[in-house]
This record gives sequence, C-alpha cells and structure tokens, in this order.
Amino acid sequence: MNARGKNIGVVSCFGGPEGGETFLSDLVKILSSISDNTYVIATNTSQRDRDNICFYVVKYEIGENILAQASNQVSLQLKMSYKLARLGRKVNLWVFFGGEGLLLPMLTAKLFRGKVALLLAGYLEKEGEFNRNVLYRPLTLFKRVNCTLSNKIIIYSERLIEQWHLEKYRNKILVADRHFLNFSTFKLEKPLGKRDKIVGYIGSLSEHKGIRNFLEAIPRVLERENNVRFLIAGDGGLRKEIEQYLSKASLEDKVNLVGWVPHDKISGYLNELYLLVLPSYTEGVPNIILEAMACGTPVLATLVGAIPDFIKDGETGFIISNASPLYLANDIERALNHPSLARIASNAKKLVEREFSYKAAVERYNRIINDFS
Repeated sequence: MNARGKNIGVVSCFGGPEGGETFLSDLVKILSSISDNTYVIATNTSQRDRDNICFYVVKYEIGENILAQASNQVSLQLKMSYKLARLGRKVNLWVFFGGEGLLLPMLTAKLFRGKVALLLAGYLEKEGEFNRNVLYRPLTLFKRVNCTLSNKIIIYSERLIEQWHLEKYRNKILVADRHFLNFSTFKLEKPLGKRDKIVGYIGSLSEHKGIRNFLEAIPRVLERENNVRFLIAGDGGLRKEIEQYLSKASLEDKVNLVGWVPHDKISGYLNELYLLVLPSYTEGVPNIILEAMACGTPVLATLVGAIPDFIKDGETGFIISNASPLYLANDIERALNHPSLARIASNAKKLVEREFSYKAAVERYNRIINDFS
C-alpha cells in the first residue's frame, strides 16, 4: 500500500542556499514519490514547479532590529496562511518542516480540517538560548501549541523524545529519518591514506554549533601536531569574530577559512579532509556527518541528537567526550592517531550506504503517511 490518492502539502521556513534548501528538496522528493500531488509553501526557495510538485514562494528577511523582526515574522505567517487557505481542501495532509513556530498557518490548516504532521528539524528552545533573539520566546510558545494541535509529530530518533522534552506527546510521535544521500555525488574519491592531515569543520558559523570551541582547540592541537592543517567552511553570525581570532592568534597560515560552500561542492572538500569535527551543542541528524561518512571521511562529533544512532566511538566514528577546547583538542589528536582509522571510515561508509539510500527513506515515509489513513 502507498499514499497514492493523497495530496500532500509542505509548509517550511527552510529555503535559500544557506537556509536548508537541500533538506527541503530531499523531503519534497520523498513525499512527491508517494503522493499524487505535492504543494510546497516555503521561504525564499529557488526551487520551481516540476511534475506533480507546485511551489509557492514567500519572501522573508529576518530584520535588523526587534521591531523589524517581529513585523516580518507576523507578515510571514499571514502570507503563508493566505497561500495555505487558497489551497483549501485540495490537501489531505500538511507537513510542517522547519516551521515549528508557524502558529497562524497551523491554525489555518486545522480550520480546513486537514491532517497535520509536525516534522521537528531541531531543538528550537536550545537554539534560542544561544542566539539570544527575543523572538525565540514567543516562537517556542507557538511550538508547544503546534505540538498539541498536530495530529502527529515526526522526529529523527527515539533519543530525541527525552532530549527535546517531548514526553507528553509520546502517543503521537512517529520516528522516521528524512535523510537520504546521493551516492553518485557523495562518494569516496581520494583514499584516506593519500590525504594530508586536514581537520575540518563544515557548517553554520553559529554559537550553538560549537564553532568557538573548535577554534580555540586549534592552537592546542598544533602544540603537539604541528603538521596538521585546518579547514573551516560555512558562513554565519560569528564569521567576523573567527577572522579576528585567526589573525590575532597568527593562525591564518594553518587555517583555511573558505566561507560558504555550495552543496554540490561539499564532496570535494570532504574528500580532502582527514577528519571532520562537529562539536554542536544541539542537533537532529546533521547531513554533513552522513555525507562525510559516505566520502570515507572519519567523523568526530558530540553526543547530541540522533548522532549516537549511527556513530559508535571507535567503530563508525568518534564521540567528543567533552566539548571544551582542551578536551576537544585531545579527542582530535586521539582520532588522528587512531590505529584503525581506515577501518572505522570503511565501517561508516557501509552503514550510510545501507541506511540512508533514497529507497529506504521512501519506505520509511510511506509507512508514516499510511499512519494517517
């Protein structure tokens, strides 16, 4: 049995190259393969109508001050609600993805008696602690209301129920990973033994990603491993601070700060890395880790989100024991000098090829969509 005979709508704040365009594209590809028609209401996306998929783009800017941010957020929710209402009863199921705080669109979906799934892409409350944006307070309140209003809540792992304090919604939670990898793009091209000792971070330059700890661990690693070089790829609010730190610490000849990298170029960088480090304070399932594993690149990451589901220390990767700079430096050195590094990278590559294929992702979501029947 599949979801044919259903029209599925997606409401998302993931759009634009730096806002999760790949995440949105992957989800839409999965859902469109198991439904008759898919309607997407998303911010700033560059994607266009194709086959059985219709896109409705809502332009959105965060704003430079609190008044502009609040005004833009209200405008965003009103515009999305209007587009959602125009689709009316065409849609059997709405999936809210990266829009946990979209209360007005949620209420509109419920008004038209549509069934609603809330796909939680991250831990909004934790991210709010680091970003110190006053809008996070009302948005987290809206998220709790939306969790109550939704028919189902979709998360990436059972582990997240406790981590994200979702125990009260346990009876409506479904577990499914939206991730799949394009193995024609993300593949081993340069064997680990032929790579230089380059340790990399690829991701948002944001506080909740732990980039400061990674940065401050670099000189500690270099004290003992002077032949190691570092790569930092990404963009975000801490970009200028990172540039200033590298200059002040005279690390510019040891650290390559490359800025934002288009998704289709990431595989090339991963195939040059000897180790990828992700010292995040909060995560769901970060795509960059899976992509690194597919490229035969060992991963060192924190014990957050669903990461422990597929990274086992010393088997398929390495777990950061403590994210502070001193301990992080020790873990980087431990991973770089592990005697079975090539075997660990090979184990990880086999795991993602087995668990994160497009076929496996479609099967998982087909089961979830049928749960709404």
